Amino acid sequence: MITIAELLEAYQVVQQTFAPLRLSRWQLMKLFATQIWREASFAAKIITVAVCLIPLLMIIARILRPRSLKRLGIHPAVKSKPGRMSFKDVLEETAEKVCQSCIYIVH
Repeated sequence: MITIAELLEAYQVVQQTFAPLRLSRWQLMKLFATQIWREASFAAKIITVAVCLIPLLMIIARILRPRSLKRLGIHPAVKSKPGRMSFKDVLEETAEKVCQSCIYIVH
């Protein structure tokens, strides 16, 4: 495993080597990151990619997740009762409560 001291030493070597070229800090950091990436083992590369991709995928999944009806403020037409109800009972109860009202499905 690479320590902080080794990283600083490697950065200083890169900085002193390319000093005559007058590279910007950004260019030096890119060059240094490329060098570290080339010298890293396969397992270290896999771990680095996983550490970068997992949070990104979690954010994308969170954004693309559909909203629940409760979050949208739409409450169920039938209140849940303790115990099991048959499907027929649920349909009859719903028909009694909303038989005269119009139901619009918004998509």
